[in-house]
Amino acid sequence: MGNTESFDRFNSRNRGLKLTAVLQPADSNILTIEVEGSLDTENAGDFGAAVTEALKAQPHLKTVIFNLQGLIYIASTGIGVLTTLLIQCREQNIHLVLLKITQKIRTVLEMLGFLSSFHIIDDLSELPDRSVENGAFGLVACPSCEKSLRIAKAGRYRCPHCKTEFRIDGKGSVHLTAGT
Repeated sequence: MGNTESFDRFNSRNRGLKLTAVLQPADSNILTIEVEGSLDTENAGDFGAAVTEALKAQPHLKTVIFNLQGLIYIASTGIGVLTTLLIQCREQNIHLVLLKITQKIRTVLEMLGFLSSFHIIDDLSELPDRSVENGAFGLVACPSCEKSLRIAKAGRYRCPHCKTEFRIDGKGSVHLTAGT
Protein backbone atom coordinates (compact mmCIF):
# COMPACT_ATOMS: atom_id res chain seq x y z
CA MET A 1 0.00 0.00 0.00
CA GLY A 2 1.40 3.40 -0.97
CA ASN A 3 1.69 6.68 0.87
CA THR A 4 -1.52 8.11 -0.51
CA GLU A 5 -3.65 5.19 0.66
CA SER A 6 -2.23 5.08 4.20
CA PHE A 7 -2.56 8.86 4.55
CA ASP A 8 -6.08 8.91 3.05
CA ARG A 9 -7.13 6.28 5.57
CA PHE A 10 -5.48 8.26 8.38
CA ASN A 11 -7.19 11.49 7.26
CA SER A 12 -10.62 9.84 7.16
CA ARG A 13 -10.26 8.78 10.83
CA ASN A 14 -8.53 11.86 12.27
CA ARG A 15 -10.20 15.23 11.85
CA GLY A 16 -7.68 17.29 13.82
CA LEU A 17 -4.63 16.34 11.78
CA LYS A 18 -4.10 15.97 8.04
CA LEU A 19 -1.23 14.18 6.29
CA THR A 20 -0.41 14.76 2.65
CA ALA A 21 2.33 12.99 0.70
CA VAL A 22 3.95 15.41 -1.73
CA LEU A 23 4.24 13.48 -4.96
CA GLN A 24 7.75 12.84 -6.21
CA PRO A 25 8.99 11.06 -9.33
CA ALA A 26 8.66 7.27 -9.06
CA ASP A 27 12.42 6.82 -8.75
CA SER A 28 12.79 9.49 -6.06
CA ASN A 29 14.38 8.51 -2.77
CA ILE A 30 12.72 11.41 -0.92
CA LEU A 31 9.31 11.36 0.76
CA THR A 32 7.86 14.71 1.83
CA ILE A 33 4.91 14.63 4.23
CA GLU A 34 2.93 17.80 4.87
CA VAL A 35 1.44 17.82 8.37
CA GLU A 36 -1.44 20.19 9.17
CA GLY A 37 -3.39 20.63 12.40
CA SER A 38 -2.72 19.32 15.90
CA LEU A 39 -0.60 16.27 16.71
CA ASP A 40 -1.98 15.21 20.06
CA THR A 41 -2.63 12.20 22.28
CA GLU A 42 -5.73 11.21 20.31
CA ASN A 43 -4.07 10.93 16.90
CA ALA A 44 -0.37 10.35 17.66
CA GLY A 45 -0.58 6.55 17.50
CA ASP A 46 -2.42 6.58 14.17
CA PHE A 47 0.05 9.19 12.88
CA GLY A 48 3.00 6.96 13.73
CA ALA A 49 1.34 3.91 12.17
CA ALA A 50 0.49 5.76 8.93
CA VAL A 51 4.03 7.09 8.54
CA THR A 52 5.58 3.71 9.37
CA GLU A 53 3.35 2.11 6.72
CA ALA A 54 4.44 4.72 4.17
CA LEU A 55 8.11 4.07 4.99
CA LYS A 56 7.66 0.32 4.53
CA ALA A 57 5.97 0.92 1.15
CA GLN A 58 9.12 2.68 -0.12
CA PRO A 59 12.19 0.69 0.97
CA HIS A 60 14.47 2.76 -1.30
CA LEU A 61 13.96 5.98 0.68
CA LYS A 62 17.00 7.99 1.74
CA THR A 63 15.23 11.08 3.14
CA VAL A 64 11.88 11.74 4.83
CA ILE A 65 10.90 15.39 5.16
CA PHE A 66 8.10 16.43 7.49
CA ASN A 67 6.84 19.85 6.39
CA LEU A 68 5.46 21.16 9.70
CA GLN A 69 4.52 24.64 8.54
CA GLY A 70 0.84 23.79 9.11
CA LEU A 71 1.33 22.09 12.49
CA ILE A 72 -0.29 24.36 15.05
CA TYR A 73 0.06 22.20 18.17
CA ILE A 74 2.12 19.21 19.29
CA ALA A 75 1.62 17.30 22.53
CA SER A 76 4.43 15.45 24.26
CA THR A 77 2.90 12.24 22.87
CA GLY A 78 3.38 13.63 19.36
CA ILE A 79 7.01 14.43 20.11
CA GLY A 80 7.39 10.88 21.39
CA VAL A 81 6.07 9.50 18.11
CA LEU A 82 8.37 11.78 16.08
CA THR A 83 11.29 10.55 18.19
CA THR A 84 10.29 6.92 17.60
CA LEU A 85 10.10 7.63 13.87
CA LEU A 86 13.54 9.27 14.04
CA ILE A 87 14.97 6.11 15.63
CA GLN A 88 13.26 3.91 13.02
CA CYS A 89 14.65 6.06 10.23
CA ARG A 90 18.17 5.97 11.63
CA GLU A 91 17.98 2.17 11.87
CA GLN A 92 17.01 2.08 8.17
CA ASN A 93 19.66 4.66 7.20
CA ILE A 94 16.96 7.21 6.31
CA HIS A 95 17.61 10.91 6.98
CA LEU A 96 14.61 12.44 8.82
CA VAL A 97 14.20 16.20 8.41
CA LEU A 98 11.75 18.66 9.98
CA LEU A 99 10.97 21.52 7.57
CA LYS A 100 9.48 24.93 8.39
CA ILE A 101 8.59 24.41 12.03
CA THR A 102 6.86 27.33 13.70
CA GLN A 103 8.45 29.21 16.58
CA LYS A 104 5.80 27.74 18.89
CA ILE A 105 6.72 24.15 17.94
CA ARG A 106 10.45 24.99 18.11
CA THR A 107 9.96 26.32 21.65
CA VAL A 108 8.14 23.14 22.75
CA LEU A 109 10.91 20.94 21.29
CA GLU A 110 13.54 23.08 23.02
CA MET A 111 11.74 23.08 26.39
CA LEU A 112 11.45 19.29 26.33
CA GLY A 113 15.09 18.86 25.29
CA PHE A 114 14.44 17.42 21.82
CA LEU A 115 15.42 20.35 19.57
CA SER A 116 18.97 19.13 19.00
CA SER A 117 17.77 15.58 18.24
CA PHE A 118 16.22 16.60 14.94
CA HIS A 119 17.65 18.01 11.72
CA ILE A 120 15.55 21.17 11.31
CA ILE A 121 15.63 23.34 8.20
CA ASP A 122 13.69 26.39 7.05
CA ASP A 123 14.12 25.84 3.33
CA LEU A 124 14.74 22.85 1.08
CA SER A 125 17.94 24.52 -0.15
CA GLU A 126 19.40 23.63 3.26
CA LEU A 127 19.27 19.91 2.46
CA PRO A 128 22.76 18.53 1.95
CA ASP A 129 24.02 18.12 -1.60
CA ARG A 130 24.85 14.62 -2.75
CA SER A 131 28.52 15.53 -2.37
CA VAL A 132 28.18 15.90 1.41
CA GLU A 133 25.27 13.52 2.02
CA ASN A 134 27.38 10.69 3.42
CA GLY A 135 30.04 12.80 5.10
CA ALA A 136 30.38 15.68 7.47
CA PHE A 137 31.09 19.34 6.89
CA GLY A 138 33.88 19.01 9.43
CA LEU A 139 35.05 21.99 11.41
CA VAL A 140 33.15 25.25 10.97
CA ALA A 141 33.99 28.56 12.67
CA CYS A 142 31.24 30.17 14.73
CA PRO A 143 30.29 33.41 12.93
CA SER A 144 30.60 35.39 16.20
CA CYS A 145 33.34 34.02 18.43
CA GLU A 146 35.14 32.08 15.67
CA LYS A 147 35.56 28.97 17.84
CA SER A 148 35.80 25.76 15.81
CA LEU A 149 32.69 23.57 15.89
CA ARG A 150 32.30 20.08 14.41
CA ILE A 151 29.19 20.11 12.20
CA ALA A 152 27.85 16.94 10.59
CA LYS A 153 24.91 18.24 8.54
CA ALA A 154 22.98 21.26 7.35
CA GLY A 155 20.58 22.81 9.87
CA ARG A 156 20.26 25.29 12.72
CA TYR A 157 22.84 25.42 15.49
CA ARG A 158 23.69 27.39 18.63
CA CYS A 159 27.32 27.92 19.50
CA PRO A 160 27.99 26.33 22.91
CA HIS A 161 30.61 29.01 23.65
CA CYS A 162 28.87 32.32 22.85
CA LYS A 163 25.26 31.10 22.31
CA THR A 164 25.03 32.69 18.84
CA GLU A 165 22.40 31.02 16.66
CA PHE A 166 23.35 30.25 13.06
CA ARG A 167 22.49 27.86 10.27
CA ILE A 168 24.51 25.80 7.86
CA ASP A 169 23.07 25.38 4.35
CA GLY A 170 23.43 22.27 2.19
CA LYS A 171 26.69 23.54 0.74
CA GLY A 172 28.28 24.10 4.16
CA SER A 173 27.98 27.91 4.19
CA VAL A 174 27.41 29.57 7.58
CA HIS A 175 24.59 32.13 7.99
CA LEU A 176 23.56 34.08 11.09
CA THR A 177 19.89 33.53 11.93
CA ALA A 178 17.53 36.47 12.39
CA GLY A 179 17.67 38.08 15.82
CA THR A 180 21.33 37.28 16.57
